[in-house]
Amino acid sequence: MELIKWTDDLSIGHEEIDEQHREWINIINRLNITLLDDSENPSFHKLFEDVVYYTDYHFTAEEALMEEHSYAGLENHRKLHNYFKEAILAHIQALQSGKQKDVSLVMDSLKKWLINHIRKEDMEFKESLTAS
Repeated sequence: MELIKWTDDLSIGHEEIDEQHREWINIINRLNITLLDDSENPSFHKLFEDVVYYTDYHFTAEEALMEEHSYAGLENHRKLHNYFKEAILAHIQALQSGKQKDVSLVMDSLKKWLINHIRKEDMEFKESLTAS
């Protein structure tokens, strides 16, 4: 079962960023399925690495695009990205160490942050993209 479903209202109208958002959603969905099926599955460690790697990859690409378009909200956007990177690492460490047993709580947190971030923060950047 998908945790997050791509819908057109998540599109910011930039092909590369939209494709990255879709891939990020796919990785998070795979992680969710793996964790719900069996948190002892060795592949979930690889999926954690994929989430961390792709988060960094996407944020770097998105921030570079914002710089290219002289986006006024770039510094605030970077702060939000850094906050999320720290939060996701904390969630992953808590799951791996066994301190956090509620997988659905972690995955719901990831889902809410990502969807809210795209719908609010990234949509503000969409307005800048269409204005330039």
